[in-house]
Amino acid sequence: MQEWRPDTLTKTNNYLQVFQSTRPSLALIKKELGNEFLRDLILLWLLEFNEYINNRLTDTQLHLIARDIEMDYYYYKPDDLAYLFKQLKQHKWVYCSLAEFSQAIKQYDELRCQEAVRDSQAESEYHKSNSKRMFERQSDKIQDFKKKANYQELKKKYNL
Repeated sequence: MQEWRPDTLTKTNNYLQVFQSTRPSLALIKKELGNEFLRDLILLWLLEFNEYINNRLTDTQLHLIARDIEMDYYYYKPDDLAYLFKQLKQHKWVYCSLAEFSQAIKQYDELRCQEAVRDSQAESEYHKSNSKRMFERQSDKIQDFKKKANYQELKKKYNL
């Protein structure tokens, strides 16, 4: 749990860092280390945040939020938790109702999904561009080969 604690992931500053992280998803952590470990991990983050907002969330609220994160956001990584709570702190989120906290997580998730789509589209465009250039280079190499190898003579010789 050491590498997933709130104090060890303070350098997560954007969604791209979240996407590029090699840390496992919450679902994989649950599968490999168990439900109790995952719940404790999420609660650790929530307790640290609750201290930041002067313990405005009750124990019951903390456990409900942990359950919701575990069930609804299983594809998150610990880096998501780091960035989510960092964002909440930067925006001076001080509300304490369960509904408001759930709304804040939903907003984070919407922005995360939008950024994932943009990142995927940019990566697709990059690969398309590289493929086109690679095809052009290969085409040039074929033309050079035809010139150098006296292609017409080889064609006649091998009945092509």
